[in-house]
Amino acid sequence: MSNGEYNTHGMDDRLQEMLQVFRKMKRHELQRLGYKYLREVIKLTPVDTANLKRRISVNPVSDEEVQVGTNVHYAPHVEYGHRIVDRNGKVHGYKKGAFMFKKGWVNAKPKLDREIKSFYDMLDDILEG
Repeated sequence: MSNGEYNTHGMDDRLQEMLQVFRKMKRHELQRLGYKYLREVIKLTPVDTANLKRRISVNPVSDEEVQVGTNVHYAPHVEYGHRIVDRNGKVHGYKKGAFMFKKGWVNAKPKLDREIKSFYDMLDDILEG
C-alpha cells in the first residue's frame, strides 16, 4: 500500500464468514422460539393415551420459519372439537375443542416477542462492538 491506496483483500471472505455465523445464530434462535411455543401447546394438550402430546414437534420449514404441529390424524378434532356420532350416524353430542395450538400461541406470543427483542438487542451489541 502506497500513495494512499487501501487494500481490502480478504474483506469479502470475512464478511461472508460473519454472515454465515449470523444465519446460524438466527436458525438456532428460531428453533429455540419454536420450542418455547411447543411447551405452551403441550401444557394445554389433553391426554388420553398421550400419543398426541408425544407427537407434537418443531420442524424447520426454511431459514425463516419453523412449524409446530403434528401428523396425528385426530389432532384437528382435538383442536377444534367434533360431533359425537354412534355407529348408526346419530349425533349424541359435541365435544368442545381444546384449542391447544391457538391458546398456546396466545400464551407464548408475549414471551416470544420479548425473546425476539432480546435477540435483536444482542445482535445490535455485537454489531456496535
